[in-house]
Amino acid sequence: MGEGDFRGDIRRVIFTKVRDNSLSVMNDSKKINKILLDYSKRYKDFDQLERLNIELTVPIQLPPNGKNGDCKSVILEVQKSFNELGGGSRIYHALGSWLDDENKVVSDKCVVVYAAMPINKWYECIPVLQRLIRDEIQSKLYQECVFLRIDNQTFGDPLNLLGNQTKDFPRIDEFGGIDPACEMIVIEYEKHPIQTVVEQRADGDGTIQIAGEDITAATGEGAMAVKGDIHVHQGIDPKEYSQALAAIQILEDKLTKLEQETDENRKEQIAREATKLAEEMLKNKSIEFDAW
Repeated sequence: MGEGDFRGDIRRVIFTKVRDNSLSVMNDSKKINKILLDYSKRYKDFDQLERLNIELTVPIQLPPNGKNGDCKSVILEVQKSFNELGGGSRIYHALGSWLDDENKVVSDKCVVVYAAMPINKWYECIPVLQRLIRDEIQSKLYQECVFLRIDNQTFGDPLNLLGNQTKDFPRIDEFGGIDPACEMIVIEYEKHPIQTVVEQRADGDGTIQIAGEDITAATGEGAMAVKGDIHVHQGIDPKEYSQALAAIQILEDKLTKLEQETDENRKEQIAREATKLAEEMLKNKSIEFDAW
């Protein structure tokens, strides 16, 4: 376990422990907490000011025999639990999809509850996530597995904490429409454009260059600049909307990694990837991208 990748270690330990509570992660926990302590000596209150991003997906289509408010109550419970971990929470409407056993695309409507909690709550969040996944999302909404992300990444397969208790989950076509109590969430999502701010910029002369406050990486020929906000316009196909939103998230992830990366070769590689993605996004007419 290295100090440079301690956030990755935290993510992996959380997923490991949430998935199987019988496993001991005591040694890893001690090493992680020592790293946080060392960082807090260098940077005042680091363990409280540094944030760990967690996202939990909650379906909003009523399960068989479900009633008005069933999905909404689970969303509110997830939101309340995330708020108690600190940092507040946000709710985003989304469309989940996957391939079934016959390689056919299956999709359902859902929301993502997001929180940026203090990193010193990383171990405290484990039983919270276990309870929310097992007792709320799986047990009450009949979900065979649940999608969790930490710092914009997952680890292993979607989580099924009821695997040893039941394998008789409803098929996707047995679920009903959107929980009426969740319709306002959908309306708010469709009414207001999703906006995400990219704080880094990309510019250059003769090269493609992506720069943050403290780092610069340049590659290839040509020049482009990216600055300001990215807006996704409404009124487009839900599938295109989901793809556009995913592209924005990927770009933001790459820019964040670029800002945190210390190895020059990795910076250059990430800069290439981010620039290529930005150029592809410029071709998408549903995205207003301040670039020149």
